[in-house]
Amino acid sequence: MSGPLLVRFQIGHLSHLLDPKLPYGHTHLSTVFVRAHDGEEFTDNSFVEKVEFHQYSTSKLVLEHPPFMSSKTSNPESNSTSYEKKVSASIWLAGKEYKFDLSTVPSATSFTTATFYISETSQAFHAIAIRFGADNLVRCGEKRFMGLPGIVGPSSLDSMDIVPLEKKRSIENFKLLDLPNEMISQIFSYLPIGDRLRARLNQKLDTIELESKYFVKELYIHEVSVNDPIICSYSGQEIKFFKEKSYSMDGMKRIAKNASIGRLELYLSGCESVHRDLFNTIKEFEVQRLNVSFVTNEIAEAIMEDSFFLHAARNCKDITFEPCPNVTSETLFQVYQAMMDGSSKLRDVALVEYKYKRLLKSFFKLIGIKYRHGRFLCSSREIEVYSENDDEDGMFKIFDGNIEIHFWKGPFIGDEEFNIFITLHETQKSLDDAKNKYDRIY
Repeated sequence: MSGPLLVRFQIGHLSHLLDPKLPYGHTHLSTVFVRAHDGEEFTDNSFVEKVEFHQYSTSKLVLEHPPFMSSKTSNPESNSTSYEKKVSASIWLAGKEYKFDLSTVPSATSFTTATFYISETSQAFHAIAIRFGADNLVRCGEKRFMGLPGIVGPSSLDSMDIVPLEKKRSIENFKLLDLPNEMISQIFSYLPIGDRLRARLNQKLDTIELESKYFVKELYIHEVSVNDPIICSYSGQEIKFFKEKSYSMDGMKRIAKNASIGRLELYLSGCESVHRDLFNTIKEFEVQRLNVSFVTNEIAEAIMEDSFFLHAARNCKDITFEPCPNVTSETLFQVYQAMMDGSSKLRDVALVEYKYKRLLKSFFKLIGIKYRHGRFLCSSREIEVYSENDDEDGMFKIFDGNIEIHFWKGPFIGDEEFNIFITLHETQKSLDDAKNKYDRIY
Protein backbone atom coordinates (compact mmCIF):
# COMPACT_ATOMS: atom_id res chain seq x y z
CA MET A 1 0.00 0.00 0.00
CA SER A 2 1.04 3.63 -0.60
CA GLY A 3 0.67 6.76 1.51
CA PRO A 4 -2.05 9.43 1.54
CA LEU A 5 -2.96 11.60 -1.42
CA LEU A 6 -4.80 14.81 -2.19
CA VAL A 7 -6.52 14.42 -5.56
CA ARG A 8 -8.00 17.42 -7.40
CA PHE A 9 -10.42 17.68 -10.30
CA GLN A 10 -11.99 20.48 -12.31
CA ILE A 11 -15.77 20.04 -12.28
CA GLY A 12 -17.81 22.54 -14.19
CA HIS A 13 -20.20 23.77 -16.79
CA LEU A 14 -19.55 25.48 -20.13
CA SER A 15 -22.14 27.62 -21.93
CA HIS A 16 -21.89 28.61 -25.61
CA LEU A 17 -24.31 30.96 -27.36
CA LEU A 18 -25.66 29.41 -30.57
CA ASP A 19 -25.65 31.65 -33.64
CA PRO A 20 -28.09 31.22 -35.23
CA LYS A 21 -30.34 29.68 -32.59
CA LEU A 22 -31.91 26.31 -33.29
CA PRO A 23 -35.35 26.15 -34.98
CA TYR A 24 -37.07 25.01 -31.78
CA GLY A 25 -35.91 28.04 -29.80
CA HIS A 26 -32.79 26.71 -28.07
CA THR A 27 -30.11 29.41 -27.86
CA HIS A 28 -27.31 27.82 -25.80
CA LEU A 29 -25.16 24.69 -25.84
CA SER A 30 -24.47 23.57 -22.27
CA THR A 31 -21.68 21.13 -21.36
CA VAL A 32 -20.91 19.53 -17.99
CA PHE A 33 -17.47 18.01 -17.51
CA VAL A 34 -14.88 16.51 -15.18
CA ARG A 35 -11.20 17.13 -15.99
CA ALA A 36 -7.81 16.84 -14.34
CA HIS A 37 -6.93 19.71 -11.99
CA ASP A 38 -4.92 21.50 -14.70
CA GLY A 39 -7.79 21.34 -17.22
CA GLU A 40 -6.43 18.35 -19.13
CA GLU A 41 -9.12 16.06 -20.52
CA PHE A 42 -8.95 12.39 -19.59
CA THR A 43 -8.25 9.99 -22.44
CA ASP A 44 -8.69 6.63 -20.70
CA ASN A 45 -10.21 4.98 -17.61
CA SER A 46 -6.96 4.26 -15.77
CA PHE A 47 -7.59 7.00 -13.20
CA VAL A 48 -11.30 7.88 -13.34
CA GLU A 49 -13.54 4.84 -13.83
CA LYS A 50 -16.78 6.72 -14.48
CA VAL A 51 -18.62 9.95 -13.71
CA GLU A 52 -22.27 10.49 -12.81
CA PHE A 53 -24.19 13.77 -12.76
CA HIS A 54 -27.38 13.87 -10.70
CA GLN A 55 -30.02 16.60 -10.94
CA TYR A 56 -32.62 16.22 -8.20
CA SER A 57 -33.71 12.60 -7.79
CA THR A 58 -35.16 12.08 -11.25
CA SER A 59 -32.33 12.97 -13.62
CA LYS A 60 -29.14 10.94 -13.84
CA LEU A 61 -26.37 11.12 -16.44
CA VAL A 62 -23.78 8.34 -16.46
CA LEU A 63 -20.49 8.84 -18.33
CA GLU A 64 -18.43 5.65 -18.49
CA HIS A 65 -15.94 6.75 -21.14
CA PRO A 66 -13.53 9.70 -21.41
CA PRO A 67 -13.39 12.63 -21.85
CA PHE A 68 -16.24 12.55 -19.26
CA MET A 69 -18.30 15.42 -20.65
CA SER A 70 -21.81 15.73 -22.02
CA SER A 71 -23.57 18.50 -23.95
CA LYS A 72 -27.15 19.47 -24.67
CA THR A 73 -28.97 22.52 -26.01
CA SER A 74 -31.36 24.68 -23.99
CA ASN A 75 -33.20 27.99 -23.85
CA PRO A 76 -32.12 29.82 -20.67
CA GLU A 77 -34.93 32.36 -21.15
CA SER A 78 -37.58 29.74 -20.58
CA ASN A 79 -38.99 29.31 -17.10
CA SER A 80 -37.61 25.80 -16.80
CA THR A 81 -33.96 26.60 -17.49
CA SER A 82 -33.27 30.20 -16.41
CA TYR A 83 -32.74 29.53 -12.72
CA GLU A 84 -29.78 28.02 -10.88
CA LYS A 85 -29.69 24.24 -10.82
CA LYS A 86 -28.16 22.11 -8.08
CA VAL A 87 -26.13 19.28 -9.55
CA SER A 88 -24.26 16.50 -7.77
CA ALA A 89 -21.23 15.00 -9.49
CA SER A 90 -20.00 11.53 -8.52
CA ILE A 91 -16.48 10.49 -9.47
CA TRP A 92 -15.53 6.83 -9.15
CA LEU A 93 -11.91 6.17 -8.13
CA ALA A 94 -10.54 2.71 -7.37
CA GLY A 95 -14.08 1.31 -7.01
CA LYS A 96 -15.27 4.01 -4.59
CA GLU A 97 -17.64 6.92 -5.13
CA TYR A 98 -16.82 10.57 -4.41
CA LYS A 99 -19.62 13.15 -4.46
CA PHE A 100 -19.33 16.86 -5.08
CA ASP A 101 -22.16 19.44 -5.26
CA LEU A 102 -22.15 22.36 -7.69
CA SER A 103 -24.56 24.91 -9.09
CA THR A 104 -25.07 25.58 -12.80
CA VAL A 105 -26.95 28.18 -14.83
CA PRO A 106 -27.45 27.22 -18.50
CA SER A 107 -26.45 30.69 -19.73
CA ALA A 108 -23.26 30.94 -17.61
CA THR A 109 -19.87 29.22 -17.66
CA SER A 110 -18.41 28.19 -14.32
CA PHE A 111 -16.15 25.57 -12.82
CA THR A 112 -14.66 24.75 -9.45
CA THR A 113 -11.96 22.52 -8.00
CA ALA A 114 -12.99 19.43 -6.05
CA THR A 115 -10.37 18.05 -3.67
CA PHE A 116 -10.49 14.51 -2.28
CA TYR A 117 -8.33 13.07 0.49
CA ILE A 118 -7.36 9.41 0.03
CA SER A 119 -5.77 7.68 3.01
CA GLU A 120 -4.07 4.72 1.30
CA THR A 121 -4.34 3.01 -2.06
CA SER A 122 -2.57 0.42 -4.11
CA GLN A 123 0.83 1.36 -5.50
CA ALA A 124 -0.52 1.17 -9.06
CA PHE A 125 -3.33 3.66 -8.37
CA HIS A 126 -0.95 5.86 -6.38
CA ALA A 127 1.41 6.13 -9.38
CA ILE A 128 -1.46 6.97 -11.74
CA ALA A 129 -2.81 9.63 -9.36
CA ILE A 130 0.60 11.29 -9.09
CA ARG A 131 0.80 11.39 -12.88
CA PHE A 132 -2.45 13.37 -12.93
CA GLY A 133 -1.20 15.93 -10.41
CA ALA A 134 -2.16 14.44 -7.04
CA ASP A 135 -0.15 15.62 -4.02
CA ASN A 136 1.77 12.91 -2.18
CA LEU A 137 1.35 13.72 1.52
CA VAL A 138 3.24 12.46 4.50
CA ARG A 139 0.74 10.99 6.96
CA CYS A 140 0.97 13.49 9.75
CA GLY A 141 -2.37 13.28 11.55
CA GLU A 142 -5.37 12.67 9.31
CA LYS A 143 -7.60 14.40 11.87
CA ARG A 144 -6.34 17.71 10.49
CA PHE A 145 -8.26 17.02 7.29
CA MET A 146 -11.62 16.22 8.89
CA GLY A 147 -14.39 18.75 8.31
CA LEU A 148 -12.44 21.05 6.00
CA PRO A 149 -14.52 22.53 3.18
CA GLY A 150 -13.74 21.21 -0.27
CA ILE A 151 -11.78 18.22 1.07
CA VAL A 152 -13.42 14.81 1.12
CA GLY A 153 -11.67 12.24 3.30
CA PRO A 154 -11.97 9.08 5.39
CA SER A 155 -14.91 8.82 7.79
CA SER A 156 -12.90 6.55 10.11
CA LEU A 157 -9.22 6.78 10.88
CA ASP A 158 -9.15 3.03 11.36
CA SER A 159 -10.23 2.43 7.76
CA MET A 160 -7.49 2.19 5.14
CA ASP A 161 -9.94 2.31 2.22
CA ILE A 162 -11.21 5.31 0.28
CA VAL A 163 -14.38 6.36 2.06
CA PRO A 164 -16.25 9.40 0.71
CA LEU A 165 -17.64 12.16 2.92
CA GLU A 166 -20.21 14.81 2.12
CA LYS A 167 -18.57 18.14 1.24
CA LYS A 168 -18.96 20.82 3.92
CA ARG A 169 -19.33 24.19 2.19
CA SER A 170 -19.66 26.44 5.24
CA ILE A 171 -16.67 28.77 5.15
CA GLU A 172 -16.82 29.46 8.88
CA ASN A 173 -15.78 25.84 9.50
CA PHE A 174 -12.53 26.37 7.60
CA LYS A 175 -9.42 26.71 9.77
CA LEU A 176 -6.22 27.31 7.85
CA LEU A 177 -4.05 26.58 10.87
CA ASP A 178 -5.51 23.07 11.10
CA LEU A 179 -3.82 22.13 7.82
CA PRO A 180 -0.44 20.36 7.93
CA ASN A 181 2.61 22.58 7.53
CA GLU A 182 3.35 20.95 4.18
CA MET A 183 -0.03 22.02 2.77
CA ILE A 184 0.28 25.58 4.10
CA SER A 185 3.72 25.86 2.54
CA GLN A 186 2.22 24.67 -0.76
CA ILE A 187 -0.51 27.32 -0.47
CA PHE A 188 2.14 29.98 0.16
CA SER A 189 3.79 29.07 -3.16
CA TYR A 190 0.77 30.54 -4.99
CA LEU A 191 0.66 33.83 -3.02
CA PRO A 192 2.14 37.20 -4.01
CA ILE A 193 5.12 38.33 -1.95
CA GLY A 194 3.07 40.94 -0.08
CA ASP A 195 0.61 38.32 1.14
CA ARG A 196 3.45 36.04 2.20
CA LEU A 197 5.00 38.79 4.31
CA ARG A 198 1.70 39.38 6.11
CA ALA A 199 2.01 35.83 7.47
CA ARG A 200 4.45 37.30 10.01
CA LEU A 201 1.42 38.39 12.05
CA ASN A 202 0.81 34.78 13.08
CA GLN A 203 3.53 32.78 14.85
CA LYS A 204 2.83 29.44 13.12
CA LEU A 205 2.42 30.98 9.66
CA ASP A 206 5.52 33.09 10.25
CA THR A 207 7.59 29.99 11.03
CA ILE A 208 6.30 28.14 7.96
CA GLU A 209 6.85 31.12 5.65
CA LEU A 210 10.35 31.64 7.01
CA GLU A 211 11.27 28.05 6.09
CA SER A 212 9.58 28.05 2.65
CA LYS A 213 11.68 28.52 -0.46
CA TYR A 214 10.00 29.88 -3.59
CA PHE A 215 10.63 31.31 -7.05
CA VAL A 216 9.47 34.71 -8.30
CA LYS A 217 9.56 35.17 -12.07
CA GLU A 218 9.60 38.99 -12.02
CA LEU A 219 9.83 41.49 -9.15
CA TYR A 220 9.74 45.29 -9.41
CA ILE A 221 10.85 47.35 -6.38
CA HIS A 222 10.24 51.07 -6.60
CA GLU A 223 9.42 54.21 -4.63
CA VAL A 224 6.21 56.20 -5.00
CA SER A 225 4.50 59.13 -3.33
CA VAL A 226 1.35 58.74 -1.26
CA ASN A 227 -0.24 61.72 -3.00
CA ASP A 228 1.03 61.09 -6.50
CA PRO A 229 1.81 57.40 -6.97
CA ILE A 230 3.52 56.18 -10.10
CA ILE A 231 1.15 54.38 -12.44
CA CYS A 232 3.02 51.25 -13.43
CA SER A 233 1.96 48.68 -16.00
CA TYR A 234 4.63 46.21 -14.90
CA SER A 235 3.46 42.64 -15.41
CA GLY A 236 5.33 41.03 -12.51
CA GLN A 237 5.01 41.38 -8.75
CA GLU A 238 5.61 44.77 -7.14
CA ILE A 239 6.95 46.09 -3.85
CA LYS A 240 6.30 49.79 -3.28
CA PHE A 241 8.07 52.08 -0.83
CA PHE A 242 6.31 55.35 0.00
CA LYS A 243 8.54 58.42 0.25
CA GLU A 244 6.58 59.78 3.19
CA LYS A 245 7.14 56.70 5.38
CA SER A 246 10.11 55.05 7.07
CA TYR A 247 10.91 51.38 6.58
CA SER A 248 12.88 48.55 8.08
CA MET A 249 14.72 46.22 5.73
CA ASP A 250 13.57 43.09 7.63
CA GLY A 251 10.98 42.19 5.02
CA MET A 252 13.45 42.66 2.17
CA LYS A 253 16.02 40.52 3.96
CA ARG A 254 13.42 37.77 4.38
CA ILE A 255 12.64 37.86 0.68
CA ALA A 256 16.36 37.67 -0.05
CA LYS A 257 16.69 34.63 2.24
CA ASN A 258 13.77 32.65 0.83
CA ALA A 259 13.23 33.74 -2.76
CA SER A 260 14.99 32.98 -6.00
CA ILE A 261 14.14 35.71 -8.51
CA GLY A 262 14.20 35.44 -12.27
CA ARG A 263 14.21 39.17 -13.02
CA LEU A 264 14.58 41.95 -10.44
CA GLU A 265 14.09 45.62 -11.33
CA LEU A 266 15.06 48.25 -8.76
CA TYR A 267 14.10 51.90 -9.22
CA LEU A 268 15.84 54.38 -6.88
CA SER A 269 14.74 58.02 -6.66
CA GLY A 270 16.95 59.22 -3.82
CA CYS A 271 20.24 58.71 -2.02
CA GLU A 272 19.22 58.90 1.64
CA SER A 273 20.05 56.15 4.12
CA VAL A 274 16.91 54.16 3.27
CA HIS A 275 17.90 54.08 -0.39
CA ARG A 276 21.42 52.98 0.48
CA ASP A 277 20.07 50.27 2.79
CA LEU A 278 17.72 49.02 0.08
CA PHE A 279 20.48 49.09 -2.52
CA ASN A 280 22.88 47.15 -0.29
CA THR A 281 20.18 44.61 0.62
CA ILE A 282 19.96 43.68 -3.06
CA LYS A 283 23.40 42.07 -2.63
CA GLU A 284 21.72 39.33 -0.57
CA PHE A 285 19.23 38.41 -3.31
CA GLU A 286 19.56 35.39 -5.58
CA VAL A 287 18.82 36.97 -8.96
CA GLN A 288 19.29 35.81 -12.53
CA ARG A 289 18.64 39.15 -14.25
CA LEU A 290 19.19 42.46 -12.41
CA ASN A 291 18.10 45.87 -13.71
CA VAL A 292 18.91 48.92 -11.54
CA SER A 293 17.60 52.36 -12.55
CA PHE A 294 18.49 55.67 -10.90
CA VAL A 295 16.39 58.80 -11.43
CA THR A 296 19.45 61.01 -11.97
CA ASN A 297 23.17 60.73 -12.56
CA GLU A 298 23.74 62.42 -9.20
CA ILE A 299 21.89 59.63 -7.36
CA ALA A 300 23.81 56.99 -9.29
CA GLU A 301 27.13 58.66 -8.50
CA ALA A 302 26.23 58.87 -4.78
CA ILE A 303 25.14 55.24 -4.41
CA MET A 304 26.72 53.12 -7.13
CA GLU A 305 30.12 51.67 -6.28
CA ASP A 306 32.54 49.35 -8.05
CA SER A 307 32.11 46.76 -5.29
CA PHE A 308 28.37 46.43 -6.00
CA PHE A 309 29.00 46.14 -9.74
CA LEU A 310 31.54 43.35 -9.13
CA HIS A 311 29.15 41.53 -6.77
CA ALA A 312 26.32 41.66 -9.33
CA ALA A 313 28.68 40.45 -12.06
CA ARG A 314 29.66 37.42 -9.97
CA ASN A 315 26.11 36.42 -9.05
CA CYS A 316 23.83 37.38 -11.95
CA LYS A 317 23.49 36.17 -15.51
CA ASP A 318 22.33 39.52 -16.88
CA ILE A 319 22.90 43.01 -15.40
CA THR A 320 21.76 46.47 -16.48
CA PHE A 321 22.58 49.78 -14.78
CA GLU A 322 20.89 52.99 -15.92
CA PRO A 323 22.55 55.43 -15.73
CA CYS A 324 26.01 54.15 -14.91
CA PRO A 325 28.34 57.14 -14.70
CA ASN A 326 31.15 56.00 -12.46
CA VAL A 327 32.15 52.36 -12.91
CA THR A 328 35.88 52.51 -13.49
CA SER A 329 37.56 51.06 -16.56
CA GLU A 330 39.62 48.75 -14.33
CA THR A 331 36.46 47.29 -12.75
CA LEU A 332 34.80 46.86 -16.12
CA PHE A 333 37.92 45.06 -17.34
CA GLN A 334 37.79 42.74 -14.30
CA VAL A 335 34.23 41.76 -15.23
CA TYR A 336 35.26 41.36 -18.86
CA GLN A 337 38.07 38.96 -17.90
CA ALA A 338 35.71 36.91 -15.70
CA MET A 339 33.32 36.52 -18.64
CA MET A 340 36.24 35.60 -20.89
CA ASP A 341 37.72 32.90 -18.64
CA GLY A 342 34.36 31.49 -17.47
CA SER A 343 34.83 32.31 -13.77
CA SER A 344 31.58 34.31 -13.83
CA LYS A 345 28.11 33.15 -14.89
CA LEU A 346 27.49 36.60 -16.37
CA ARG A 347 26.34 36.59 -20.00
CA ASP A 348 25.10 40.14 -20.66
CA VAL A 349 26.14 43.58 -19.38
CA ALA A 350 24.35 46.84 -20.26
CA LEU A 351 25.71 50.16 -19.01
CA VAL A 352 23.34 52.94 -20.04
CA GLU A 353 24.67 56.50 -20.11
CA TYR A 354 28.15 55.32 -19.25
CA LYS A 355 30.10 58.56 -18.88
CA TYR A 356 33.34 59.88 -20.24
CA LYS A 357 34.97 58.55 -23.35
CA ARG A 358 38.30 58.45 -21.52
CA LEU A 359 36.87 55.53 -19.47
CA LEU A 360 35.93 53.67 -22.62
CA LYS A 361 39.30 54.31 -24.24
CA SER A 362 41.05 53.24 -21.04
CA PHE A 363 38.96 50.04 -20.98
CA PHE A 364 39.86 49.31 -24.61
CA LYS A 365 43.53 49.90 -23.86
CA LEU A 366 43.37 47.23 -21.15
CA ILE A 367 41.89 44.82 -23.70
CA GLY A 368 44.56 45.70 -26.27
CA ILE A 369 42.64 48.06 -28.55
CA LYS A 370 43.52 51.64 -29.49
CA TYR A 371 41.55 54.13 -31.56
CA ARG A 372 43.52 56.77 -33.44
CA HIS A 373 42.61 59.05 -36.31
CA GLY A 374 39.39 57.19 -37.05
CA ARG A 375 41.03 53.74 -37.04
CA PHE A 376 41.18 50.85 -34.58
CA LEU A 377 44.63 49.47 -33.78
CA CYS A 378 44.54 46.07 -32.09
CA SER A 379 47.10 43.86 -30.41
CA SER A 380 48.18 40.52 -31.81
CA ARG A 381 45.06 38.85 -30.39
CA GLU A 382 42.33 37.81 -32.81
CA ILE A 383 40.11 40.87 -32.40
CA GLU A 384 37.59 41.77 -35.10
CA VAL A 385 35.91 45.16 -35.51
CA TYR A 386 32.65 45.68 -37.41
CA SER A 387 30.78 48.86 -38.29
CA GLU A 388 27.07 49.21 -38.98
CA ASN A 389 27.54 51.97 -41.57
CA ASP A 390 29.63 55.05 -42.28
CA ASP A 391 27.22 57.43 -40.54
CA GLU A 392 28.05 59.09 -37.25
CA ASP A 393 24.94 57.50 -35.74
CA GLY A 394 26.07 53.99 -36.58
CA MET A 395 27.28 51.29 -34.24
CA PHE A 396 30.63 49.64 -33.64
CA LYS A 397 30.84 45.95 -32.79
CA ILE A 398 34.08 44.51 -31.44
CA PHE A 399 34.52 40.73 -31.17
CA ASP A 400 37.18 39.24 -28.93
CA GLY A 401 36.72 35.49 -29.32
CA ASN A 402 33.11 34.78 -28.40
CA ILE A 403 32.65 38.08 -26.54
CA GLU A 404 30.94 41.00 -28.28
CA ILE A 405 31.24 44.66 -27.27
CA HIS A 406 28.92 47.03 -29.06
CA PHE A 407 28.24 50.74 -28.66
CA TRP A 408 27.21 53.75 -30.69
CA LYS A 409 29.95 55.79 -32.32
CA GLY A 410 29.19 58.81 -30.14
CA PRO A 411 32.15 58.44 -27.75
CA PHE A 412 34.61 58.85 -30.63
CA ILE A 413 32.97 61.92 -32.16
CA GLY A 414 32.48 64.04 -29.04
CA ASP A 415 29.43 62.74 -27.09
CA GLU A 416 30.12 62.43 -23.38
CA GLU A 417 27.40 59.90 -22.44
CA PHE A 418 26.92 56.62 -24.27
CA ASN A 419 25.64 53.09 -23.88
CA ILE A 420 27.93 50.08 -23.91
CA PHE A 421 26.85 46.45 -24.09
CA ILE A 422 28.95 43.31 -23.54
CA THR A 423 27.60 39.89 -24.54
CA LEU A 424 29.09 36.43 -24.19
CA HIS A 425 27.91 34.25 -27.09
CA GLU A 426 27.51 30.64 -26.01
CA THR A 427 27.10 29.13 -29.50
CA GLN A 428 28.80 29.63 -32.86
CA LYS A 429 25.45 30.37 -34.48
CA SER A 430 24.74 33.18 -32.03
CA LEU A 431 28.19 34.63 -32.73
CA ASP A 432 27.74 34.40 -36.52
CA ASP A 433 24.27 36.00 -36.34
CA ALA A 434 25.69 38.95 -34.38
CA LYS A 435 28.24 39.63 -37.13
CA ASN A 436 25.74 39.49 -40.00
CA LYS A 437 24.65 42.73 -41.67
CA TYR A 438 27.75 44.53 -40.42
CA ASP A 439 30.88 45.40 -42.38
CA ARG A 440 34.21 44.25 -41.00
CA ILE A 441 36.67 47.14 -40.81
CA TYR A 442 39.47 45.41 -38.90
